Amino acid sequence: MPKDPARQVTAGVRAESARAVSGKPQPAREKVKKEKPLTPEDVMKLDIARELGLYDKVQAGGWGDLTAAETGRIGGLLTKRRAKGGAPELEQAGSPEQTAAKE
Repeated sequence: MPKDPARQVTAGVRAESARAVSGKPQPAREKVKKEKPLTPEDVMKLDIARELGLYDKVQAGGWGDLTAAETGRIGGLLTKRRAKGGAPELEQAGSPEQTAAKE
């Protein structure tokens, strides 16, 4: 039994609209990211990346260019420093739950 012809036409229109006039797929648009102010945690992550020799890699391509092992190492050291109390500015800010409990 043949498929519904209306569905076939709709699928064809969608496929055609995704192509440029030349018949080639359209290039993806570049996403523009806004510069956000660095949080104390971001500063600490960048410091750890510097210590591990990964700062240039992060600056060149962002955090996404790091391997899972590199990111895990940074995350592990970040957690270790937080547990030691190496980030007083993070503790002062507190979590949203702690801030709500104080009020």
